[in-house]
Amino acid sequence: MSEERLEKRLLEFGFERDEARIYLFLLKIGPCPAGIIARKFDTSRMKAYRSLRALEEKGLVQSIMGRPVKFVASPVETTLSRYIEEFKGRLSELEKSEKEILREWEAFSRRIIPTSEEPRFRIFQGRRQIYDLLIQMCARAEREVCIVTTGNDLTRLSLLNIDNNLKRLARDGIQVSLLTQVNEQNYDDVGNFPDPIQVRHIALPAPMRFVVIDEKEAITTVAMDDSTSMTTQDDTGIWTNAPGYVTAMKVFFNALWGLSPEAGTIMESIMTGRSPQEIRLVTTHENYVETFLKMIQGSKKSVDLLVKRLRDLPIPVLNLREMLEENIKMRLLTQLEYEDLNDVNVISEAASVMHRSGTTDLLVLIADESEVLLFLPGLGAKGQAVWSNLKTYVETLIQVFEEYWKAASPAQEIVPRLRAQNLHLETLKLVQQALVQSGFVIEVPGTLTGTSGALHSFDMVVRSSEKPDKPIAVELLVEGRAFSSLIELIVRTAELKPATLILASKNPLGRADADLAELYGIKVIYEEEPELLAKKVGDEVIEIFKG
Repeated sequence: MSEERLEKRLLEFGFERDEARIYLFLLKIGPCPAGIIARKFDTSRMKAYRSLRALEEKGLVQSIMGRPVKFVASPVETTLSRYIEEFKGRLSELEKSEKEILREWEAFSRRIIPTSEEPRFRIFQGRRQIYDLLIQMCARAEREVCIVTTGNDLTRLSLLNIDNNLKRLARDGIQVSLLTQVNEQNYDDVGNFPDPIQVRHIALPAPMRFVVIDEKEAITTVAMDDSTSMTTQDDTGIWTNAPGYVTAMKVFFNALWGLSPEAGTIMESIMTGRSPQEIRLVTTHENYVETFLKMIQGSKKSVDLLVKRLRDLPIPVLNLREMLEENIKMRLLTQLEYEDLNDVNVISEAASVMHRSGTTDLLVLIADESEVLLFLPGLGAKGQAVWSNLKTYVETLIQVFEEYWKAASPAQEIVPRLRAQNLHLETLKLVQQALVQSGFVIEVPGTLTGTSGALHSFDMVVRSSEKPDKPIAVELLVEGRAFSSLIELIVRTAELKPATLILASKNPLGRADADLAELYGIKVIYEEEPELLAKKVGDEVIEIFKG
């Protein structure tokens, strides 16, 4: 049949003349931009573009994203079926015309040289279009169908008989893998999927759907209204056969599949009321904090908590203390710092606290040795964490915690050191302020070069512009015995002449230590109060430089 006669048949079927001409032209040459259409029909590019968009709205053509945008004719079968739906009053006449046109198109298409198809992206708008596409995609499946969707969407697919299509594919040897949220509402729908269809449970953070067929084509939801409506337009998807994109979606599916429990496990837990063993992603900071609180409040026997610093906790330490029941045994492992001392005092009333320097950046919470929360700080901006009650997973993190716990030090041993270190720094700061006001050059910490060329470090080195070759080295002692510090200074005296060495101590020296210091020319200054000690050191330095 000639092209003119085929065009006439399309007009009889309900096409407008321009629609029929453009549609037949696209069928012959495949995807092409509006510019080619304009040249072919001797019209402006804008008019051709408007005609193509009008055809797209009717479902006669589809646009392919790119530069420029290309348009491709919808399959003849799909197009004619759409007209049948729109003109149900003429159903018998349309069905007769459909058969005639398909027969004539088959004869006409034999003369068309097939062209190779480029990877394409197409946007599908509206739930019915999405479902029609899913039916077509499943019909093309040869090896594998992978689906991720919501529980509500699973129910809608059942209403459209798509679930029976999947069952037929599985009976024909095609592997069907389905990831969905299993709950009491869709319990029966999930149960209707028999072996060999594989169904697993996933807690989706938001309405989403994607389908991968044979690693050849995929559709991904851009936005989805998850209501019961079967005709909503708020359901948009991108279909593609681009190999890179399809492969990436299959890799993503495999990752989700590996983390998801079997649907049967979840269904059994719904029936028995027992929590299923699973690994669940926590994808927002709000959910992370909510999960943390729920685990603390729900614990019955024990809580083990590993956190790098107390300020990294998702809740204040005081709130954590208030949530703990009296009979709960809590172990807290962290890297203690002076700023944490108040919080340590608060939490120590209810927990055993251990210190370990360089503790891992991970936050690990273990409740009752039966569930764990693992926070990943590298993804902290996204609030991402992993929760699990999977036995092997829990046992692994318990072992990690125990290894850190064994290598840690009790907080009771660390707190006095932190207080002493802070006092040391505060006193040193006061000494520095006093000497700077007197016009001296201060180096904190400071170094002096010995006669052998070796460098010797001190808490502070003071220099005067008037006597630059006679520096003063100050060593501060706020805890422990003075004897060991004296010995270290004595060893340096021969190396550092004519420098003057001062030992400033918060604690008084014994008679023997004082005599030893005097013997080697080491100045000893004692005062319990930091302010007074700083003043005495400043006065002594001034006197030394004056002399």
